[in-house]
Amino acid sequence: MERLTTLFRRWLERERDIKYLTGLSGMEASDLDMSRTEALELAAAPLDTYERMRIMAHAHGLPDRVLGQDRWRNIEMAHTCARCSSRADCTSWMREEDHKIANARFCPNTAQYEELVETGEATPGSS
Repeated sequence: MERLTTLFRRWLERERDIKYLTGLSGMEASDLDMSRTEALELAAAPLDTYERMRIMAHAHGLPDRVLGQDRWRNIEMAHTCARCSSRADCTSWMREEDHKIANARFCPNTAQYEELVETGEATPGSS
């Protein structure tokens, strides 16, 4: 029941965000540093997009803070994840207990996660 409540709350928040973004003037939208279309696309992304990104980051040994450090990378990765054609593969992978990276090659953000690991963002011993 708690999961259903959480999903409903996220859905309400998303609907509120979409309504807000739709009502922005051109000048207000420019304050977002992205187009209104891009902002609406992110707001309308599947509700579990960030959670999928977080789980994939953890599997690469990356802490939560990494997803918020580079705003543009985060937005690009969120767009990619939201439009991913491998959601079924991702869902199956997320159901695995150990989240082996070798089984996650379907992820279109793999190169991004690997780059973050290479730049030293991973927690030692966790990838």
